[in-house]
Amino acid sequence: MIIVRNAFQPTIYIIDDKSESLKNIDSIIKQHGFISSYETNIQNAMKYLSTHYPTIIVISEKISGITTGSELCLYTKTLDNLKDTVVVMAKFADSNTEEEQDAKKRPHAYILKDKSDLDFISKIKYQYIVRRSTKPNTELTYGDITMNLDSYVVTRKTKDLKLGPTEFKILQCFLENAESTLSREQIMAYVWGHSDSIEPRTIDVHINRLRSVLKLTKDELPIIETIRSVGYCLRHNTPVNA
Repeated sequence: MIIVRNAFQPTIYIIDDKSESLKNIDSIIKQHGFISSYETNIQNAMKYLSTHYPTIIVISEKISGITTGSELCLYTKTLDNLKDTVVVMAKFADSNTEEEQDAKKRPHAYILKDKSDLDFISKIKYQYIVRRSTKPNTELTYGDITMNLDSYVVTRKTKDLKLGPTEFKILQCFLENAESTLSREQIMAYVWGHSDSIEPRTIDVHINRLRSVLKLTKDELPIIETIRSVGYCLRHNTPVNA
């Protein structure tokens, strides 16, 4: 059975060793309300990708140290944590570089840097939606937490967790955006839609309940971290500023 999950703001990671081009792409993405981060150092980018879960990676076609972005595309496909990640390559319209023939090195799509902002964003959105809608996924996993979207069973290690429907939906939101900081408004939009009847502080009550259920031991730090004045983040082994 294919579960169609609610559309949610994807996290976008941009890799480009030319800071001017990179900042322009990052600015376009953030202007359209997406969560994004970027890196100019390729070694740092590879290290980041080995431990994080971006939903979309935008790689510049030309990167110093490798002939094209193809080798970096190949690297992303060797990482289990990126198996559901959409990889797109950004190039200029007048580029004479042929599209990669080796499927292992080929991105999911090419986008043009010199198209209009709307075209650029629309292409990213389209590839993300197509990629997600064609991948059956009835289970979400982050670290030792597993959520089955068919049976509504949630486990942490070998412990079955008893969650109410709201806490279940909030945890689903975190699992789909693990290690990304989410504002109260973003979580509210995911769980209830854009409703004016829900107070932002209502989220805090549900988060506290969820933290309590997720704890395996009394002394364990909550893995849902409070990001002061911003929101919350699901992240393992980090201190909590609660």
